[in-house]
Formats: sequence, C-alpha cells, structure tokens
Amino acid sequence: MSKQDGKNEIITGLGALLVLVFGYLLLNTINPDILNLNFGIAKVNLELEGGSTESSQHYSTQNSSGETGAGCRALDTALLGGETFNSNAKRLEALKIKEGKGGSGFYKIAPGFSKISSETAVIPAMRKIVTQGPFKGDDEMLKYIYQQAKKNDVETFLALSMWKRESGYGNAGVAANAHNIGNLRPGSSWKGKLYQSTSGGKYRNYKETFGPDSWKEGIKDYFALIGKYTKEGNDTVEEIIVKYAPCSDKNDTLHYITGVRDDLNKAKIELQ
Repeated sequence: MSKQDGKNEIITGLGALLVLVFGYLLLNTINPDILNLNFGIAKVNLELEGGSTESSQHYSTQNSSGETGAGCRALDTALLGGETFNSNAKRLEALKIKEGKGGSGFYKIAPGFSKISSETAVIPAMRKIVTQGPFKGDDEMLKYIYQQAKKNDVETFLALSMWKRESGYGNAGVAANAHNIGNLRPGSSWKGKLYQSTSGGKYRNYKETFGPDSWKEGIKDYFALIGKYTKEGNDTVEEIIVKYAPCSDKNDTLHYITGVRDDLNKAKIELQ
C-alpha cells in the first residue's frame, strides 16, 4: 500500500467516526431513551398462593423491574415515607406495622361495605358499573360474583375494580381468551389445561378445562385467592394490591391502588 493509499484509508476512517458521533448526538437530542439498550429479563413472580400463583405484570409494564426500580421507589415514598425495601414481603410487613400504628391514608375494606348491604341494592349497582365484557347485563352472573365475594369475605366492588384494570371486566387479554378473570398462574395444584399468552406467560385455561362453567370456576378461584389474602391480615386496598400486583413485576402498583380506591368511593355512592 502506498503512502497515499494509507492516507486515504485514515481519512475514510475518520469520516466514518464523525458520522457515528453526529448520529449519536442527533439521537440523544431527539430521544435519549433510544440509546438506552437494556437487555435485562424482567422478574416473573411464581410464588405459590394456596395452590394458585399471583400473575406477573398485571396492570402496566411501564415501571423498572426489581425492588429498587422507579415504580417501587414511588410506591414506597407514597405509602411508607420513602424507605426502600429489597423484597415485597418486607414491604407488606412494613404496611401492616404502619396500619397497626394507626397509619393514615390506608383504605380499609374488611368487612366489605357491599357485604353489609342487601343483594337487592348491590346487584343494580354492579349492573351500572360493569359496562362491558361477558358479565354486562347478566344478573345471574352478577349474583354469582356477589355470592362468591360474600362467601370469601372479599369486597365485591374491589373485585370489579381489579377486573376492570386487568381486562375490562373479562373483555380482553388472558381473561377473555382463557376465561381466567384473575389472570391466575397454574400453580402445583392445577391439573387443567394451560393458556400461553403472547408474551409467553402460562396461565390457567378455564375455558378449555371446564367448558360452559368456565367463567364461574375462574371467579371461584379468584375469590378464594383474595379471600386467602384477607385471612392473612391483608385487609386494606394497599396490602391486597401490593401482594397481587407487586411493583417488582413491572406493575404500576401505585397507580393501580389509586384507581381502585377511586372506584370503591364511586361504588359507595352507587349504593346510597
């Protein structure tokens, strides 16, 4: 190679480098997140809950994963004064301690207000709230939901609010495709068929396992799970949602809690 050829190679290399630098600066100016290449794998919660498992990524996937992610920090700041926890179990323990000391701001739901209201008052209120999905206008199913909630000491309108956020009252996602209203994972006790979501997660497939009674079976298992939570002393919206949709699984848990609280306040007005 001649000196001139070598010189040309160097000039070409410098030109390419300048193009890369200019491109980086341009992208960084337009949107810095484009340059954030995060190949981490989100944690999936497979903790067994009495034969069921909590589903992961229930409501939103906008938060950073892990206990120290932005979503968990926001949750801890809002509920617990900013102390950071390295596990969801410790976060729940801190919530119980604060509640036991008369901590303000917690939304206590046990006993549920719908439980002390008559069925003739609750069903019409449910009918107004469930505006879409397979249970819309179906008083037989609404009555079944109310009865299962009452049997398991779970607030009826808590369930409706959670279902609204999970699937539009069974109108979309895993719930619609597998009649799995609680997005329940299989767990060791599940012997039925499985449904695999587009994201790769595996869930109980009530639709293919139970046929005509599939919605009722899914509803029954959902209330059994939430009833187990309340029997363990999780009797506030905050405790139940933190346990059901943990921030470490990339759920927007704080937003979820705020929405459920608002829905319960509206439901109380409907019952008046």
